Amino acid sequence: MIRRAGATTDERLEGPATTKLGPGDSVDEVAGMVHFGANETDRPIVILASLLTVSGEGLSVTVGTTAAP
Repeated sequence: MIRRAGATTDERLEGPATTKLGPGDSVDEVAGMVHFGANETDRPIVILASLLTVSGEGLSVTVGTTAAP
C-alpha cells in the first residue's frame, strides 16, 4: 500500500508495477515482497524505515532477475 503525502486514503499497487514516490509518501511492504528502489535525481534522499524481521535473518536478500523472452 502507498500513502501519498497529504492523502487520506491508500493506493493499492499490484505488481509487477512501477511507481514514483515523492517527499512524505510512505509504503507498507508485506513479507516476501520483492522490490527495487533508485534515486533518479541528483539530490540526496533520506529513507526512514521501521522493520519487523525474524531474529537472525538479514534485512535484505539479493534476488536475480530474468529477461523476458
